[in-house]
Amino acid sequence: MNEQATTKKQVATKSSTAVAAPSIDLSLVAQDAGQGLSEVNMDTIQIPFLKILSSMSPQTKKQKKEYVDGAEEGMIFNTVTDELFDGAGGISVVPCYFEPVALEWTDRGTGSSAPIVHPVDTPLWDKTKKDELGKARLP
Repeated sequence: MNEQATTKKQVATKSSTAVAAPSIDLSLVAQDAGQGLSEVNMDTIQIPFLKILSSMSPQTKKQKKEYVDGAEEGMIFNTVTDELFDGAGGISVVPCYFEPVALEWTDRGTGSSAPIVHPVDTPLWDKTKKDELGKARLP
């Protein structure tokens, strides 16, 4: 038998379970209350979308203002950072939050490319009618 097999393992025990209290001067925290996000508004916050680019995507059209240099059909495009990823190689996505929402899109070429985000239980569903393609449309 080797020496390691015959040695007893000892376990250390705590004499106290008290947690150290943080040393924060609360008066310093209070004087900056509300300052950190004072410049954040709907114009500075964007929801990133990953889009698979098609031949119709404005990012692939040099004559469009949304054109992104190097963008090609089949690539994956991050709408906030304007990053392009190889579509054949793909990307890894780690979902860390899910929020079910109802997205209201404009028809291609008639508005901005960003959808209007509604709560999933929006009363707007009661006002929609299906068109000939089966798309829910608002009046």
